[in-house]
Amino acid sequence: MLWLKQWRTSSSSPGLVHYLLVVIWLAGVLLAGYYFATQRLVEFDATGRLDKFSTSEFAGALSLSEINAKATRGKVYHFVEPNCRCNVFSKQHVDRLSVLAQAENFEIVVVSGQERLPDFVTSTPATLVLGEQNELVYFGPYAQGAFCNQASDVVELAIENYQKGYNARLVNSKAQGCYCQRT
Repeated sequence: MLWLKQWRTSSSSPGLVHYLLVVIWLAGVLLAGYYFATQRLVEFDATGRLDKFSTSEFAGALSLSEINAKATRGKVYHFVEPNCRCNVFSKQHVDRLSVLAQAENFEIVVVSGQERLPDFVTSTPATLVLGEQNELVYFGPYAQGAFCNQASDVVELAIENYQKGYNARLVNSKAQGCYCQRT
């Protein structure tokens, strides 16, 4: 307790003990922040199931009642599980994507609940974008990172490129972020 007594009686200028305490406190805060941020990060396709799908199989994996063979416009499927804690982080993203998709003449389809999700949906929230001929435009998460921020918006980019005549048929299976994995 000598250091505590010395600390209280020291002059107004900070000494070595003060600096040491600040450094220890700062290191603790940074370590705690890193720990909590990385605990939220999970792989979108941890099992590698999406690696087995070819880009032409996504539309076929949906039930026939959900996909119209005479589609004249693209579709954006939003796959969600009601109890997934990550829905909070993707809500703004979903809303913004829905506005863009409708402006680009895409139909919006929301598929909710564990029993209705197709087998290729390994984690939620996720989105599938199909073009006018039911070809894959994009499948994967809305974004990546601990809070799935909107800065990394690959889905919007895929839709905009598709409208310009470019289709990458992107399956974003290697992303890490806040996702609820299906069992």
